[in-house]
Amino acid sequence: MSCRIKCLRNLFHQSQESFAKQFHVSQNAVSNWEQGKNKIDIETAAQIAEHYHVPVDFVYGRSFTVTRPISLWRRDELEDMEHAPAGCRDYFLCRYGRGIFNANEDDISNVNQLNNQNVYMIPVYESVAAGFGVLAVDTVTEYTPIYLVSRSEATETICIKVSGDSMYPKIENGDIIQVHKQNSVDSGSIAVVLLDGDNGLVKKIFFGDDWIELHSINPMYPPMHFDGADIERIQIVGLVKKVIKEI
Repeated sequence: MSCRIKCLRNLFHQSQESFAKQFHVSQNAVSNWEQGKNKIDIETAAQIAEHYHVPVDFVYGRSFTVTRPISLWRRDELEDMEHAPAGCRDYFLCRYGRGIFNANEDDISNVNQLNNQNVYMIPVYESVAAGFGVLAVDTVTEYTPIYLVSRSEATETICIKVSGDSMYPKIENGDIIQVHKQNSVDSGSIAVVLLDGDNGLVKKIFFGDDWIELHSINPMYPPMHFDGADIERIQIVGLVKKVIKEI
């Protein structure tokens, strides 16, 4: 835990004294946290996490996953944190980093400047059902940095790790999809739906006057047709905005 508190202070150029005043604790308490002598209480950890927009797990020094490797960042951007533990460095480069290359990392002209307030760590769920609260326990497997235009959009965004090959080749087994929570989409959109309230699916959805069809991209899977009262079996819960693939 100690390195994470110090990372936060150093990133925002705060002394132990100013950090302590901000969270209404003693400077001695901050010093003890950083030295690993005392464990931070959950209420204070939650306040720190909320203030800096980081997971509580980060404050406690627990593990988490980020998806953008260090190799995609400019070398001069690492200078301030080159001695920081890898978990701290990777997290803050993803959450607060100043430049991301669209192409070759050596091509300086291709650097995009991002407003660091618009990069959010979005939870990645292990399944559609988990992400939309159908299961008894929602399981977050990792967090991934996503550029979003506003905090309100971020609160309506989740990511889901897809299993199966019904949407191959556009969405492959193990890909992560970025989903905006909403209960309606345009015909022809790729959507996240719940079938019979608990079976989570990612499909291309088409609407007729009195029917709904769910199509897979993989031709090995036939369309699923619903009409009449069966339409009520389908609940739209999100629009797929982006597919995140690992190389």
